[in-house]
Amino acid sequence: MVTAMTLRAGLILVGLSVGLLSGCGGQDSIPTDAATDFVGFTSPSGTVGYIVNSTYVRYDISDRDWTPPPRPAGCVFDYGQGISLSLGEEAAFVCASDTALGGGKPRDYGQSVSVGLMQCDSTESGITRRDTKTGHGFMIAREAYRVF
Repeated sequence: MVTAMTLRAGLILVGLSVGLLSGCGGQDSIPTDAATDFVGFTSPSGTVGYIVNSTYVRYDISDRDWTPPPRPAGCVFDYGQGISLSLGEEAAFVCASDTALGGGKPRDYGQSVSVGLMQCDSTESGITRRDTKTGHGFMIAREAYRVF
């Protein structure tokens, strides 16, 4: 039985497929009407997984050589396994009981993904995510991280 939810999910997948296949020069644009629906990807190495929509992005990393800042007092879940960015805000370390790892198909290095004002650039030396309006963002890699 086809429900409104199934139909909407199918339309979103079709829209995302069109957006992902229509990118040029390694630049993909995911439709911004996916404000509440997350899309997941994985780095080619499989060590970074990320989820994104037009207002939020989260990157989790399974293998890293760095230590996150101290756990905030209010964090009762896993901490420091990733970094997140909400539209208009500064990037922050993740405090969560779930993971973004394994959340989607691998994306090759050298590709960029845009979802609304959120821009992601992936290279072999790391993945950078930024809010193109505020300039806030972060870079995450096995060797280091940077929040800006």
